Amino acid sequence: MDAKKGFIVQQISEFGTTNENVARITLQTHELTKITSLGQEAREQLFLSVNEISHRLASAQSAALDLKKRVAEQTAAIEAGQHLRQGKGVELPFVPSLQILFEGYYYNLKNVIRDLGGVPMKVLYGKRFEEASCWFSFKEGKEPEVSKHLRRLEATHAGYSTVRELIDRNKQNFQHVVTVRNALEHPGGSAGIVRVKNWSAAQDGIVPPHFYFEHLPDQKYDVVGDMLASHEAILTLAETVLVFGLMFYLPPILGIQYIAPEKRDPQAPMAYRAVFLPPDAEKRSKPFTGKEE
Repeated sequence: MDAKKGFIVQQISEFGTTNENVARITLQTHELTKITSLGQEAREQLFLSVNEISHRLASAQSAALDLKKRVAEQTAAIEAGQHLRQGKGVELPFVPSLQILFEGYYYNLKNVIRDLGGVPMKVLYGKRFEEASCWFSFKEGKEPEVSKHLRRLEATHAGYSTVRELIDRNKQNFQHVVTVRNALEHPGGSAGIVRVKNWSAAQDGIVPPHFYFEHLPDQKYDVVGDMLASHEAILTLAETVLVFGLMFYLPPILGIQYIAPEKRDPQAPMAYRAVFLPPDAEKRSKPFTGKEE
């Protein structure tokens, strides 16, 4: 076909607005940004960034859910006795390319953490951060760089304390993701060495895929459980940074309202929306999250 003779149409993403990552990061940001005072250039920068972030989150979640399904099927087969062989032998299940999947997963999540500190923080909070470690501190008692910045902003708007508290509440989850990725990328460095195990046999039975740090061999993490929990933590971080950051640029008569999961539109399951503030709302002291719909 001669491309010069007509339009060329190409799918650019396998994820649509029904995907919660796209809805809660890309679509939600677009809808809220429409009614903010952000300039056109800032909006365009933010849109490009959130599109990349939501795609990484959606890809990571899809991989984790596919792995969850495979492991669940393998677990069901074990419970049905299908792993038993004639005599006394057993055949262990196997997840193909588990190491590669695991490494790619935490690579994506660490990049999301890092990217959130870039354009979104610059556009919405006035300062850009280059490292994923800006959200937490490896040193006990040291305040993370993002938290320090938000604390300084509280002098001009007390609502920034809510953002800082939401982030600080989950900083251990961000640190865990970055530590796992650092151990994979730089084995033997300060993060240690991560060992990923496929299905294995132990004295108390057959053990599903898990991982551990070499210096903490007794602290084992279920691969599927950790991947899903890490995704939820980073999705929540991204949504918090974006929604509460945009809140400060809404007209004075508007605030944000949380939508309970069971009441979200399945075609576009956004978790927040703009609403008119009640007359007595103290928007200038705290972000208004309103009454749940």
